[in-house]
Amino acid sequence: TASATDADLPADVSVQGVKLAAGPSGRMLATWREGVTGESFGGVIKAALFVPDGNGGAWSALGVVSADGALAATSPALAYIGSGSFEIVWRQVPNPYTIEGYDMAARRFVLDAPQTSGQWLAEEAIESLDVNLLPPAIASDGAGNVIITFSTNDVVPVAYANVRSAASCAWSAAAATA
Repeated sequence: TASATDADLPADVSVQGVKLAAGPSGRMLATWREGVTGESFGGVIKAALFVPDGNGGAWSALGVVSADGALAATSPALAYIGSGSFEIVWRQVPNPYTIEGYDMAARRFVLDAPQTSGQWLAEEAIESLDVNLLPPAIASDGAGNVIITFSTNDVVPVAYANVRSAASCAWSAAAATA
């Protein structure tokens, strides 16, 4: 079996918000935020795929999931959505210097035919709001339909939901749920 220890990371790297989702035939996808220790901004979302074998299995790094740039990505959420696909959603600060508002983004990972690796589909912008947002939650019906929920961190909080329809392959606009 493969494992990672603190010795595998540079001393100035921090890992936060690790999430895990189980897929078909023992495959698992893990996702997390990785950044510089002590810094709140500038982090990226990363992922790794676990593939079982006769000796237990092995993890393979899938690299950076979020756009690697000025955006500060944080708070990943993850779900297996069926048909060999996983969906990761996260929030990101479009301008970490002003910290005004958040964007929600998503990216889908599709396992290949032998399910030992796969491919990332393009990153999708889901929502952009000029308020501070709490971390998202994600769920799927197993048939490719996905829903995310998140709420504002305002004096009067508002909960929102976005739906990605398997039929349209598009995210809906945020709808207030409460």
